[in-house]
Amino acid sequence: MHTYIDFLPPTIEAIWIFTKDGIPLIAFSGKKGVNSALMGGFLSALKGFSTTMTGGNFSSFTSSGSLFTLVPCNNDNVLIFCRSPLKTKEKKILNVCRSISNMFESCIGNLDFTNWNGEISVFDDFKRHLKLYFKMSNL
Repeated sequence: MHTYIDFLPPTIEAIWIFTKDGIPLIAFSGKKGVNSALMGGFLSALKGFSTTMTGGNFSSFTSSGSLFTLVPCNNDNVLIFCRSPLKTKEKKILNVCRSISNMFESCIGNLDFTNWNGEISVFDDFKRHLKLYFKMSNL
């Protein structure tokens, strides 16, 4: 059974978008059983740990045969988190994540997620742009 979402390229297995506090906003993942809320809490804690220990943010780590890449956007209020096959070059995934970040910011603007009402339709335009981006990049 194919585990990729239809429009994701083989270099990206999943994309999650969280607020800086770890609240899940959007998930594109073919794997069942991934708890986005738990993952968001873990990511937020890991980001805080990295900042405390090194004075800076991390951009990626590996685990269980996958490369996990993090790119902040929306004035560091949103985190884009991608899972890729371990053999994928980190620089390539960082570039893709930055493109996703730019798309997210242009589609969503500076939406204040601390006062967001939870209405997910605000992401519809972003989802359309993301699908088109991956279709065009696979030509």
